[in-house]
Amino acid sequence: MLWANDYVLPELNAKRYPSVTDSSSFIDVRYSSRAVNLEDKVVINERRPVYTGQALRIRVLAPPGATGVSIGGESNLWQGSAGDISSRVRFKAYDYDPGNFIYEPTQRPAGVTNNVYASDLEPAGGGLSLSLYGKIGSKTPPLTSPRYLYFVLYNPANSVNFTFESLSFSFVIGDTNLYTAWRNKRPWAGGSGNIDGIGEEYGSSSNTRTSSVLNLPNLGLASVGGSVFFGGISSTQGGAYLQRTNHPLSSVADIQGAIQVDSQHVGQNVELLIFASYTPPNTTQRLYYMLSSQGLELWDGNPNSLKAYKQGIVLQSYHPFELYKGQFVGTGLLNVYFGYRLPNKMIITSKQSIDINVF
Repeated sequence: MLWANDYVLPELNAKRYPSVTDSSSFIDVRYSSRAVNLEDKVVINERRPVYTGQALRIRVLAPPGATGVSIGGESNLWQGSAGDISSRVRFKAYDYDPGNFIYEPTQRPAGVTNNVYASDLEPAGGGLSLSLYGKIGSKTPPLTSPRYLYFVLYNPANSVNFTFESLSFSFVIGDTNLYTAWRNKRPWAGGSGNIDGIGEEYGSSSNTRTSSVLNLPNLGLASVGGSVFFGGISSTQGGAYLQRTNHPLSSVADIQGAIQVDSQHVGQNVELLIFASYTPPNTTQRLYYMLSSQGLELWDGNPNSLKAYKQGIVLQSYHPFELYKGQFVGTGLLNVYFGYRLPNKMIITSKQSIDINVF
C-alpha cells in the first residue's frame, strides 16, 4: 500500500482521550491544527503539500461509546487549476478500511469492488466538513469496540499542489460508561501488557505517523504488471523532490524512489536495478549506464545484461529505495530508471524516468 501522506490521529495516549471527570451523559472532544493548547493540537503538518497525483489518508481512532466523529478543514486550493473542474481535489470518508489507493486507472474497472479509485471520491465544492461516523439528526448507536475511521483525499495530476490551511476533527461520546470502561483498562486506551486497545504496541511509530514516505512524483504504472512507481530528485537539502529539474554540477543530488508493489510480487526475493541514459551537451548521442554493486558501469541497453545494484531484497507492499546521493561527474541530460528483477528473471521497471539536466 502506498499513501504519499499517511497519518493516524490523534496520538494514542491518555491526554488525547480524556477522562470523564463529572457525571456528564456525553462529552465532546475536539482537536485542531490551530489549537493553542498543545493537548488539543492535531499532530499533522497541515502546510505539508499533497503534491499533484498523490493521495492522503487519515485514520482516526474512534473509541467505544462514540456516537459521532467528524473531520473539518480549510484551504484555498480545493478548486485546483482555475477553470478546470477535473482538477478539483477529491475526497471521501469511510467507516471501514477501504483498502489500497489505486493510482491507475483512475476509473474503477467493471466488477472490481475493493480498494479506492479516484472515481470513487467526490470533487470538493469548497471546504471540508464530513461525518466519519454518525449523522446529524439521527440516533446513531454507540460503538461498542474501538474502530478506525478513514478520510481519503486525492489531488489530481492536472491540479496544483494542495495544502490545508487548517485541519480539525471531533468525536462525541454518547455513552460515557462504555468509553470509561475501555479507557480504564489502561491509562491510555485499553488492552493489556504493552499492547493498546487496538492491538498495537504503545510507543510504536504506527501510533503517530504510519508512513515515512517522501513526497515523490508519480511515475505511473510499471512496464509490466500492477506495480506503481514514484521517484524524484532533490537538489537542495530538505527541498522538494521533482521528476524533472535543472541541477547544478556542484550540488549534491538526492534521488529517491518508491514502489507500490503488485500484490503478486509482495514477499518475493528480488534484485534492485538502477540504470540511465546519458546525453552529453551539444549532441544527440545517447550513452547507457547501470549502477551495479561495483559502481557505475557502461551498459549495452540489453535488459538481460543489467547487473543488480542490490540483491536479496524482500519486497514489501510499499517499498522505498535510495537510488543515489552524491555529486555528478559531468554535465548533460540524465534519464534515470529503476526497478526490480524477480526470481523468474522477469524485470519490472518504471516506464517514466527521472529527468535531470546537469549544468
